[in-house]
Amino acid sequence: MIDVSDGLVQDAGHLCRASGAGAEILAARLPVAPACRRALGAAAALFAATVGEDYELLVALPPRAERALRRVRRRLGCRLTRIGRIVAGRPIIRLVDAAGRRLAPPRPGFDHFR
Repeated sequence: MIDVSDGLVQDAGHLCRASGAGAEILAARLPVAPACRRALGAAAALFAATVGEDYELLVALPPRAERALRRVRRRLGCRLTRIGRIVAGRPIIRLVDAAGRRLAPPRPGFDHFR
């Protein structure tokens, strides 16, 4: 688990490097505020994947934990969104559109040292 305050793509990369796996993130599944969708249109998901300051948590769980996770969600009353999957191999983050085409973010997220 990691917070995504420096940008989803960047922070997912930290999680993947620590676990020795990669991830595929489905841009169309990212929760984006309606006002952001109206303002940015098709670019809204890419914006949401790379801009920091969004204080949400990214959690990686095995598929067998889904039932237990639904119970926890109901008990806590919070929203959970499946946005992708962990894949074997190098710790690379693939951000893809609904057709499976790879999206190239302009930057992975916020860099504290630039």
